[in-house]
Amino acid sequence: DGSDPRADGGIVHGVKYTNSLVIEKSSVIKARFLSKNFGTWSALAEQHVVFDEVVGKEVVINEIMYNPVTDFPEFIEIVNTGENPVALDGFVFSKGIDFSFQSGNTLFPGDGLVLTNDTALFRNTYGFSAFGQFGKQLNNGGETLILKNRFDQTVDSVSYSDTIPWPAEP
Repeated sequence: DGSDPRADGGIVHGVKYTNSLVIEKSSVIKARFLSKNFGTWSALAEQHVVFDEVVGKEVVINEIMYNPVTDFPEFIEIVNTGENPVALDGFVFSKGIDFSFQSGNTLFPGDGLVLTNDTALFRNTYGFSAFGQFGKQLNNGGETLILKNRFDQTVDSVSYSDTIPWPAEP
């Protein structure tokens, strides 16, 4: 679970594994090893195990406000369209905007969250708080946004534009 297995006095705190582990889905494995001979702990070892499925593929970029009128903020909304919660730990927008999700953020089924370029302006304009503030402005002429998970898999991407064949209405 990512917690430190060391306790005071060198005893094991948490789950002690002495046999093989069966990994059934993409995971991040974090472990320390306790030396029987010296009673010391190893440095933290971390291994990403990635299977074919894309972890978090249910999270989609749902809405983009990229060229707002004066005194309105830019924003991006993402939504979990799946039936299970998705831990956003390590998710990052790798193209388009600068934003990384920290540990402990979960997006539940049917829920969404909004990222903006100006959290104060967003709250004043829309009457609720955005989840977070991204760096780098969205390109008003269009660009590609890419959302990746902690395994560097592309979860969703979208390209937008303000030229033909992009519809004028959006």
